[in-house]
Amino acid sequence: MAVPKVCGIENEFSFLVTDTSGIPVSEDQFRLVLTKFVRNFLKHKRAMQYDKSKESRRSTILDLKDLDMLLEEILHDRLVGIDAKGTDGFLENGARFYIDAFHPEYSTPECLQPLDLVVHDKSSELVMMNALSLYMHQLAESKHRILIHKNNSDGNGNSYGSHLNMLVNRDLVSTKEEFQYFFRCYLPFQIARIVLIGGGKLGAENGAPECMFQISQRADFFERLLSSDTVCKRPIFNTRDEPHARASRYFRLHDISTDALMCEYADFLRVALTQVVLAMIEDRFLEDDMFPKDPIAAMRMVSRDIQFKQLIRLESRKSKTGYEMLKYYLDMAERYLSLHPMSDAHSRAVSIAQKLMDKLALDPMKTVGYLDWTTSFAIAKNRPEKARDFLLSFREISHDGLYYQLAKRGKMKRLVDDRAIQSAVSIAPLDTRARIRSFLIKNAPDKIIDVNWSDVRIARGDVGESIELENPLFDQKDLDLIQSRLVL
Repeated sequence: MAVPKVCGIENEFSFLVTDTSGIPVSEDQFRLVLTKFVRNFLKHKRAMQYDKSKESRRSTILDLKDLDMLLEEILHDRLVGIDAKGTDGFLENGARFYIDAFHPEYSTPECLQPLDLVVHDKSSELVMMNALSLYMHQLAESKHRILIHKNNSDGNGNSYGSHLNMLVNRDLVSTKEEFQYFFRCYLPFQIARIVLIGGGKLGAENGAPECMFQISQRADFFERLLSSDTVCKRPIFNTRDEPHARASRYFRLHDISTDALMCEYADFLRVALTQVVLAMIEDRFLEDDMFPKDPIAAMRMVSRDIQFKQLIRLESRKSKTGYEMLKYYLDMAERYLSLHPMSDAHSRAVSIAQKLMDKLALDPMKTVGYLDWTTSFAIAKNRPEKARDFLLSFREISHDGLYYQLAKRGKMKRLVDDRAIQSAVSIAPLDTRARIRSFLIKNAPDKIIDVNWSDVRIARGDVGESIELENPLFDQKDLDLIQSRLVL
């Protein structure tokens, strides 16, 4: 049975520090600037300290363990460094802001409605701008400048993520048989949805086949099917088991295969369609007949197939293009929602996706402004001599960035308004437990020792009391309990 699809997005923002002539600073100087950048903003916002002791990076479903899990954790801890105090905390809107390796990372608050998550994903860009403005006014020296981008690779073989998190029914990973169905129905969707939610990219990386342009920024960086790793030999399907909620009911799908997105329509489809597909899987509405014979190759093929002609061999002995695979999921979603209604937003997402697919088949340029990859393709085509510079500018997180300039001129198609995005910088979603964290930071910041996604530790005398928040949805009883403890 499908459970409420509480979801969130983690973006690792590209962070470039140069001297005044544009030359990157040394690694030591970079680390110093990055640390000050994050620490200064968290201090200014009186952020609640994140409790890392509750993390379980090496926990994985069904004992799907490998050595790379341990190696990744060692590498991750080394990159974060020992001087991490004050660089990881929750903000007043319930989001988490912190350093991850060489990036400032922003995890949105938990959202239930897909448009709410789009709003909070876009507000993460405002938070980055605000953090940069604060840094430049308070701490910056004249010796360097900072550029921030919302993208997924640096063009030199290094990739960083935009991770989509979704809570699903624990039953999907309760047995090997259940997991096999989950995995085999979901992974083809991960590959096919690139057609709508790819970020767009010039060239190839990571030893992948050469190309002039491809739909996805991340496709070249996936090298295996299953693992809990996110850095080394990335898997399409991540098996990390860290629900941040009641483990007996929920499994958190940590999907690392999506691109960072600037376009609101693409972002909306990323969230809403994934919620519908996962609900279909929970209700066993899909047939297991879309699994590619070679999923790694299939992902790269779909990413390069901008004319939707490349056939992918499936284990069912069929052959389909990535476009045709995605049409199957959308047709099934339309049928599913007629029998199992979710919300108007989900029905709207399927309808929008179908219309955009028709436009893509007729002329991909008719989706410019709606989808990141076609918008990027148009930018590159119109400015071939400076395509890389303009595509980077499209993802620059500043009011001078090309995306924001195009939006001002009405060239980007909008789903949410600027007032909602601005409000989300300080206001949490009302229907998830993020609302409780927001209440705490606004009303009792001095009483909070630290916070995790699923619990909070409150100072009471000389000791701390932990209160579990394992229900990802907002529950007035949880807030009442915390309020009573704060008064005592």
